Amino acid sequence: MYPAIKNLVAGSWIATEGTRLRFFAFVILFVLAYTLDLMAPWAMGYALGVIVKDGVTDAAFENATLGIAAYVVLLLSKTLCHHIARYLQQTVAFRARMKTLEDIFSTLLGFPLSWHVTHHSGESLSRLHRSAGAIDSTVGTYIWQIIEGVVKFVFASIAIMALDFWVAANVMGMGAITVLLMVLFNKRLTSYIRQNNAFYDRLNRICIDYLFNIVTVKSLRLEKISQKYLLDTKPHGYSLMKRIAGFQELKWGSVGVGYCLVMGSSLLIYFHGHRGLTGAFDVAQVYVLLNYLDRIFQAIGSFTGYYGGVIEAATAYEDASRIYVDSAALQRSTASDTAKVPWKSLQIKDLEFRYIQRERQGGIRAQNLTIHRGDKIALVGPSGGGKSTLLKVLGGMLVPERAEIASEDGTPITIEQIAASCLVLPQEPEIFSESVRYNIT
Repeated sequence: MYPAIKNLVAGSWIATEGTRLRFFAFVILFVLAYTLDLMAPWAMGYALGVIVKDGVTDAAFENATLGIAAYVVLLLSKTLCHHIARYLQQTVAFRARMKTLEDIFSTLLGFPLSWHVTHHSGESLSRLHRSAGAIDSTVGTYIWQIIEGVVKFVFASIAIMALDFWVAANVMGMGAITVLLMVLFNKRLTSYIRQNNAFYDRLNRICIDYLFNIVTVKSLRLEKISQKYLLDTKPHGYSLMKRIAGFQELKWGSVGVGYCLVMGSSLLIYFHGHRGLTGAFDVAQVYVLLNYLDRIFQAIGSFTGYYGGVIEAATAYEDASRIYVDSAALQRSTASDTAKVPWKSLQIKDLEFRYIQRERQGGIRAQNLTIHRGDKIALVGPSGGGKSTLLKVLGGMLVPERAEIASEDGTPITIEQIAASCLVLPQEPEIFSESVRYNIT
């Protein structure tokens, strides 16, 4: 799982290129916001402490007012920093999403036709949106939650340690156990999330298949069959959803149980440390302690949420990683194959393609076929004779089992080199969902 998270972090960093100044600005503002928020309990504790110690005298009231004023100023400053940071973060997240979308879209367009023939468009579309969404969630949400959690946990732990060492030790120990449980739950969830992604890939394939071929579906009255085919996937998806929901609620339930245990045990430890006290008890310190205990478990609760979200995002971004790896592998394997070779004629000495390998039928075989540059050639034959198949092979849509092709001087030429200089017009033209002008131009 950690390599996937590493790839997600690297992808998020690349996606923020061009917006790094805003990126660091919102990170600094978030750190400042949550530091100010953690100073607020001390200000209110000071006000309460003055009232407890001196009563509501004029001097005590004046000092308490200063503490309350500081409390309000700290919270207002925190609110201002937080919302400016969120604004900057969302603008950076949008640009990161669009950059990721553009990069993956360009990579998909760069694949040869033969790759697209063997990879469903619905699946490619799912991967495109899931990967861009993973970057958007990471930059636009999880960074904020991570900063909030880290600042709250570290500073609140220091504050509690200043109040009572044993309470701090108890909080850190039980907090570590809770976090460990979260990691174990999310480790189990990862495999189910991958299966869930595959399930939604299948739904996309089904919907695109039937809606893309809607003329055939309507003409042959296949509406009920297509609906049944889609509904047949429901039990598998429901089973996955139940498993994921079960683990999610067990995870969140563990946080709730941990919160109850830590709050109760920490108060008992704190009061135990003050046994034998016969004078007035400092309620202000209890207020401060409760505030910081609450903030620590807010941080742990946030960790539960964003760590699970990061796992989902990292799993989703695996789609982008696979696309980039496939692209790099294809570029290495075809770097020399797509180099242009000048030719006046193509001599196809032996070309064989079969739709089903090891079958003697269902394909084409061409031998001793010569094509001169500038020739106008009509392929004539019965339906199913292989005319379109030959053009698809020469255009790079289909990969032949065997191809021996040379130029007029005997220089070997690959199918990839031919495909790079070919323009194949499909029998069924595609219309883009834009204006008439866009389609024409």
